[in-house]
Amino acid sequence: MHEEVVHTVNGVAMQMAEMEKRILQEIKEANEGMKRQGSEFTASISEKEKTLSDTIQRGIEGVQKFVYAVTEELHQKRIEVNSKYAKKFTKIKDVIAKYFEKYDLDLEECKINMKVLNQKYADWSKILIEPTSFNEARLYAVETRLHEEEEIRLKEQEFVRELLKKLIFSLEQTNLQNLENFSLQSVK
Repeated sequence: MHEEVVHTVNGVAMQMAEMEKRILQEIKEANEGMKRQGSEFTASISEKEKTLSDTIQRGIEGVQKFVYAVTEELHQKRIEVNSKYAKKFTKIKDVIAKYFEKYDLDLEECKINMKVLNQKYADWSKILIEPTSFNEARLYAVETRLHEEEEIRLKEQEFVRELLKKLIFSLEQTNLQNLENFSLQSVK
């Protein structure tokens, strides 16, 4: 659309240049005719000059109105695009925020379950009478498994957070670039 505006403005400018050449040519011819014919053509030349000046002025006003209309249209489209991207970006942020809230709730639930499990284990080990080495072996196996699962969950959580931070940053950069490109195009 910007290229169409530039093309149209260039076309109008060329027409105006041709009109100016034609006007200058007519003025030149009129001046020569005035020298030949005398004072009877002076009024006619003044009238032609006034008519041509009015025509040029109307052409300039038409171009100004056209440029203003195109500028206004581009401004409205820019506002629409900004609104559209702002809504999409807000939706993405909401989805990510809900995901982290759910993930944090799941993590808290997992911690509570861990505490309950640890408490059950402690109660179980106190109540049950078994050989000491067998109890120690079981305790070691459960503790090892719990530590491994906890480390895996923490690493997974950290990985997901880093990944989403990068996604948000990338989306913000893309949105900023689109806005800058659109602003640069609308200025041209």
